[in-house]
Amino acid sequence: MTMRSDNSTKRSGLLGIRGVSWRLMLIPVLLCMMIPVGVSAFMFHNDAAHTGIFDDGGTHPNNVTKWSYSFGNYIQDVTDNSTYASPAVVNGVVYEGSLGNHMTAFNAATGAVIWDFGPTNGDIHSSAAVVNNVVYFTDYDNKLYALNANDGSSHWSSPADIGAPGHSSPAVINSVVYVGSDNGKLFAFNADTGAQIWSKSTNTTPTATGFMHSSPAVVGNAVYIGNENGNISAFYANNGTTIWSRALGGDVYSSPAVVNNVVYVGNFNGNLYALDAADAVDVWTFHSGDGVLSSPAVANGIVYVGSLGGNLFAINANTGSQVWAFTRGNNAIYSSPAVANGRVYFG
Repeated sequence: MTMRSDNSTKRSGLLGIRGVSWRLMLIPVLLCMMIPVGVSAFMFHNDAAHTGIFDDGGTHPNNVTKWSYSFGNYIQDVTDNSTYASPAVVNGVVYEGSLGNHMTAFNAATGAVIWDFGPTNGDIHSSAAVVNNVVYFTDYDNKLYALNANDGSSHWSSPADIGAPGHSSPAVINSVVYVGSDNGKLFAFNADTGAQIWSKSTNTTPTATGFMHSSPAVVGNAVYIGNENGNISAFYANNGTTIWSRALGGDVYSSPAVVNNVVYVGNFNGNLYALDAADAVDVWTFHSGDGVLSSPAVANGIVYVGSLGGNLFAINANTGSQVWAFTRGNNAIYSSPAVANGRVYFG
């Protein structure tokens, strides 16, 4: 388990960097799961394009806890077993990592532990991608792991080196794993062997921190990702060559969603941007009034995104005009909305 706190290291994730503490040491599971048993692949915000659209089978959570699991204690400045990652649910199994350096697989129906991998040598912040029966995730020991989903054994001969701690969650498509690292680099690895295909620096300013909470979205032959130097960039998926890079003027923690050739992404200055996926030309900009660290979901012509001001916005995807807003007071919304069968879920 980690022996450091968020605020003391300035490293332990989005909320720790901004001086906010968020602790979740158990997974509560409601009587209905967001992902049906038949789903065979999952990654952050559901797919490689990060649309945030899910199929819950037509049922909805009813606020009754089915099971819970504790990863361990949290004692400030002493020990921290919290979870920051979003659970992945595939074929009736829940996969979740913790700051206690474990990746654990649970039976989705009962909560029974199927296998537990760890401890790794670093906290696990990234949400796992589960594709073709392999679980991919990064940790704070500068590694990208690939585990066999059935038993938690290593799929590769050794973890891949990403050169710095990993907040970014992997996207896996066409047998390639794309993931960012806190050195400001975007990597592509062979999903079967772990061999590096290419890497590309996303830092374009001398003072850039390099931190990368944004997770890559992959559509066609393009990979889109944000950086805390304030840029959103696009790279060719096959070789890492830069397609374009656009300065947005504020830290980009948000992971882009790419739908109908438009890139939707938020930044710390309080804007949600819609950019042409081909050249980053503005389609529209929506001003939320507060930082947008949430990653947008796009469904049926509407963009859903949260803000640090405690608002969940629904925005017309074509025009950028506000459709509605739900306000929950002064409680910032860091989470990324999920849309399933006409309902929007957020934390």
